[in-house]
Amino acid sequence: MILFPPDNFTYHDDHVAFSAYPDVENVRFLRNLGFRKFLNLCQTWPKHHEALLGKELQLEVRHYPLSVGRYSFEPIDEERLCAILDFVVKNYRKGSRVYMYDASGCNQVVLVSSVLRKIEGWDPIAVLSYYDRLSGSFAHSFVRRFLYNFDVSRWSKITNR
Repeated sequence: MILFPPDNFTYHDDHVAFSAYPDVENVRFLRNLGFRKFLNLCQTWPKHHEALLGKELQLEVRHYPLSVGRYSFEPIDEERLCAILDFVVKNYRKGSRVYMYDASGCNQVVLVSSVLRKIEGWDPIAVLSYYDRLSGSFAHSFVRRFLYNFDVSRWSKITNR
């Protein structure tokens, strides 16, 4: 059986990856790579999703809906983003592999990955460049401002292993 990655599959580093919403074959691909903790950042939670990811393949699945849509100019929910970052950073420090996804693989997941770059100590301009490169036509000036101003002092610096 040939396994394929989900659309827009990208490694943040060895312990974190993200993409668009996976299908059954994609989940098997991700599981073979060692990902057991999945974060669904989509606004909706498909009914088949829990059975597909959680029970059938014995994965831990969390749903943290985060609004960073293409045409959404409402404020980013910092409390929700902090909960996502707490989960990712905690598992990162334990050496667990975390896989995040949203509907397209270039909105919510890129925001979270960009904030992780800030926590890693990247220069703020490099973080914005990283965000722009991964977001492509989905990049927003309000997200850039948010990224630039978001305070990451709550998390001690993480480093790539």
